[in-house]
Formats: sequence, structure tokens, C-alpha cells
Amino acid sequence: DVGLPELPPPPGSVFGDRDGDAPVPMRELLGPLLGNRTFWLVCAMNVGLTSIRETFNYWTPLYLNQEVGMDSEVAGLLSFLFPLTGAVACLAAGWGADRLGGRYGRLIVPLVLLASIALAALAALDLRGHPWAALGLIGAVGLFVMGPYTFCAGVMAVTLGGRRGASASAGIIDAVAYGIGAVVSGVGAGVLVERFGFGALLEVLFGLAIATLAVAVLYRIREERSHAT
Repeated sequence: DVGLPELPPPPGSVFGDRDGDAPVPMRELLGPLLGNRTFWLVCAMNVGLTSIRETFNYWTPLYLNQEVGMDSEVAGLLSFLFPLTGAVACLAAGWGADRLGGRYGRLIVPLVLLASIALAALAALDLRGHPWAALGLIGAVGLFVMGPYTFCAGVMAVTLGGRRGASASAGIIDAVAYGIGAVVSGVGAGVLVERFGFGALLEVLFGLAIATLAVAVLYRIREERSHAT
């Protein structure tokens, strides 16, 4: 309105120099997104992180009650620890990413590694009668998972989509994650817990975290190369 120049497209947009506000046919909108490897790496990371997040959101009260031995009402009350630490993590991760110049892989890789260690401890340790240890590890998972989770369908999706496809990018990344994550955290987790107990579920989540870590390493390599050029 005041005659200032338009801001350039965000670095990393899949549309490159063709990014802009003008409407384009669906093929021209989705083609660059779906043909971009970094976009699919972000989708894959978000599948793993969403599956872990939703599983803890659904199953933490029952885990604390049945496996740790807490009273069901107290377990339901204290299960707020996971989203609480997650909220702190989102703010801290955003602050850190701004100071790293938007190199999200430099945060995602160590955070997912730490989440994997916390999940390994939850799967390996007998925490019955040790509620504070169980709560501490659950809080650690929330602390280390939620920052990377927030990046995937947030700023990373917007960066990849640029001005032309930010909404499409965020929508696809979230749709893929919740389409698979809902199955893992709902039906899949229910079958595992019923047949094999919470130990098996936590082992699967640990494996999922390791797979997500591998994808995060690939993402970081591509991100560092793009910043180098």
C-alpha cells in the first residue's frame, strides 16, 4: 500500500524463482511439492513425531495407573506433564531456531536423539512404585519431541511452500502425519497394549524414534547443503 517492494520468497521454497501470489493450476501447485525430497523427509519426520505425541496424549493416564501403580485420578491429573513440557519445548525450540538462522536440523537431530534415549529408558526400566522417575521420563519425551513436531507442520512447511504453496504444504504434511499417526497411536497401540503390555508399545515407540532420527539426519544433510550454496 505504501509502495515498498515485495518481500522475496523464503529461502528453501520448492517453487524457487517461480514463487509468488498469483493463482496457478493444481498441477503447478502440487507438482513441485510432491516432487521435492526435502518435503517428503519433513512428512516422514512428522509421521514419527505425531505418532509418539498422540500415543502419549492418549495412553499416559492408563500407563501411570497400570504400569506405575498410581491411583487412576492422580494419574489422569499428572498426565498433564507431557503437554506442559511440550509447551515449554515449543517456545525454547523456536527461540533456538531463530538464533541458528533457521537451520532446524541442527536442533531436530539432537532433540530426537534425546527423546530416543528417554523412550529407551521407559521401555527398559521397571518403574512400578517409582512415579517420579516415570513422570520425569515422560516429561523428557515431551520436552524433546514437541519442538521438532512443531517445526514440521509449522515453519518448515511454510518455508517449503513459500508464498504460493504454504497452506498446501502445511495441510499435506499434517494430513499424512495424522492419517498414519492416528492408526499407530489408536488402534495399533491398543492392540499392542492388550496383547503384550505397555513394554511392547514403548519398544515400538523407541524404534519409531530411531527411524525418525535417521530421517532427521538426512534432512539436516540436505539443509546444510542448501545453506552452503
